[in-house]
Amino acid sequence: MAAPTAIQETTNLLLKLLRLRLARNNDDELLNKEQIQPIPPTAVDDESTVRLTIYLFGVSKTGSLNTGTTRVSENRKEKSPLGLELRYLLMAFPSGEDGRDGVLDQHRLLGLAMQTLYDAETIEPEELPDALGDERVTVTLEQRDPTELTDLWATFPELPLHPSATYAVRPVRIPSTQSTPFERVSERDVQVSQGAESEADDGDEDGETPDVDMDDRDSGSWRSST
Repeated sequence: MAAPTAIQETTNLLLKLLRLRLARNNDDELLNKEQIQPIPPTAVDDESTVRLTIYLFGVSKTGSLNTGTTRVSENRKEKSPLGLELRYLLMAFPSGEDGRDGVLDQHRLLGLAMQTLYDAETIEPEELPDALGDERVTVTLEQRDPTELTDLWATFPELPLHPSATYAVRPVRIPSTQSTPFERVSERDVQVSQGAESEADDGDEDGETPDVDMDDRDSGSWRSST
């Protein structure tokens, strides 16, 4: 089921996917695991060996994921989990080589990373950590307006522009701690008042039962004797 660590587990999941694909333990490996990190691009300086970052830069509440207000679980009413969309910035950095070769290597790395996330575009529940619940998760490449990219890069004023892409991951759910017990109703007692009994008591105002002529009763007519 969903857990409050769902955001952390989502970042770990993306990091694991990238490391499995790009830091394999063979003679042809492109990177080692330490060169792929979930850190902001500003943390990568000239002395850093990091070559690829997957950085969480946006968290938003998505209306389509927050349509319910309560749900019933056994004998408790629980507030529905908070449904989130997480946005990540994927960025590649050049290798230590100067000039053309370093830049081309950077472009190759970004392409391999995007291929990895494209192949993991839909992740089924059985492949997810428990903290992400039992829903299918999607990893979607965003189509960003140029002005949005400008605004995003403005948050990194000291950082040179590097090849990058942004991704949206959803749904990511955070459970509520609010719940209240309730008792299910299995039977309900229903009492019906019988008006016929009260009407019988109104036969005469003095409370006396009228005499009935038995001969008239046989002929189908009723008559009170005075």
